[in-house]
Amino acid sequence: MKRFKKVFMALAFIFAGVLAFSLASNTKVHAEGTEVIYTVTSKTAVSTTGTVPTGSTAAYSQTYNTAGQATKDNSMTLTLSGYEGNKITGISLSMKSNKSGGSGSLSVTAGSTSIASKEAAGFNTSTWYGSWSTSYVDVAVVMTNNNYDIQKNENVVITIAATANSLYCQSFTITYESTAEETPTDKFKGLDLQEQLAFSYHYENNYSFAESIESGNKYLLGNVVDDVIYVAASETSNSLGVSSGTKNYIEVIITKDSEEPDYFTIVENSNYVGYSGSSTNLVMTPVSSYERSAEYLWSFDSNGRMINKSKADRFLAVNNAHTEIKAYSTTNDYAPAKLMTANSESTFKDAANNADRVTMRIGYTISKTLYESLEALGTTVTFGVRLNDTTNVECTKVVVDENTYKLFVAVNNIPLDKIDTVITACGYVSVDGTDTYTTEVNTYSVKTLAQEYLTNHADNEAVVTAKYALVYLAYYA
Repeated sequence: MKRFKKVFMALAFIFAGVLAFSLASNTKVHAEGTEVIYTVTSKTAVSTTGTVPTGSTAAYSQTYNTAGQATKDNSMTLTLSGYEGNKITGISLSMKSNKSGGSGSLSVTAGSTSIASKEAAGFNTSTWYGSWSTSYVDVAVVMTNNNYDIQKNENVVITIAATANSLYCQSFTITYESTAEETPTDKFKGLDLQEQLAFSYHYENNYSFAESIESGNKYLLGNVVDDVIYVAASETSNSLGVSSGTKNYIEVIITKDSEEPDYFTIVENSNYVGYSGSSTNLVMTPVSSYERSAEYLWSFDSNGRMINKSKADRFLAVNNAHTEIKAYSTTNDYAPAKLMTANSESTFKDAANNADRVTMRIGYTISKTLYESLEALGTTVTFGVRLNDTTNVECTKVVVDENTYKLFVAVNNIPLDKIDTVITACGYVSVDGTDTYTTEVNTYSVKTLAQEYLTNHADNEAVVTAKYALVYLAYYA
């Protein structure tokens, strides 16, 4: 008797393991690839979620009058079209049966090729789920040919045929993979014009440095760095600067000293400008209370620098930040503050020399490998950007590093008075006259980009104070 119990327990344990394996082998298995779910919504239709192959369609039909149900000798059929160039690597069905009944078979074909099947059997067998179920469960379909490359005009047909009441199916989950190798042009289509290379502009100046001074005349005091007249800063008690932000130079009156003609005084905003004798600080004294002294007298040295009489090793200079003029040591290499004629001015132009216009650069990065593989496709290969779906503009190529190129175009003549200008763009590559466009089409708003540029360059003194187009744009935005 004890021996019988041991044998019985061993058999029970083995049976439980087999049953568990049977159940596990028929639950949903996630195959590698892209997944799409077709859910039965009526006797003649399914809805779709997930990612379907481009250009594919799905049709559903059944012979019984209740959606998603097949009684004895009835069937449910899902027909997929447009799956060419793909292989189906997995199928999972959301199904149920009656409380103690329901059997049938499954057929899956691609064209005339069988890629999966189930022989007629009860839902409670390992062929299907392994037990009856009145709730929907995931039933895995074992693929017999998951490498089949579906050909053009071949339909994938999935048929569930009931041989006893009843089988129910509420959805079909299909996992597929593309069998086509991604071509260089396919990869190019995936590029995004993620690079908006901001605004660019250059200055053209109508300035001239004063070769000699005339007593009592008005001059501009500053210097020119990178074609921009400087200086610009908040005015303080110990430096010269511009408080309004409307100009980036200082207007002064130069007067030769009556006692020593080789020296002169500087008056800015009704204040005499002198050297305080402390560090680099300047001192300002109102004209009404001015008393002549060496600290307020200046002369030119052989290098054209304005040297203070009280301390000959101090000269007026623009600091490297272009923010202020102070009396710096002559050992310093700061740009000297110079006198310019009072009609000097600075205007900005775009890359095409259009006055009061800015240039916007639009482009994208591309790997050197992809760039070279596209170049190898033809004799004449050009890369560019298509603007507003009307104009193709060839790109300029810039080497970013040993693995990357940056391609961009310059959009000129962006006006100051049309801040709502919008430019749409996508990339293109032309291979012997055949154009391929990037899938992504980006929209660039001049107004938005101007605001972003100002935000990103808030500490840039030139942006803060000069007569930039972006300042104008932001003001009217």
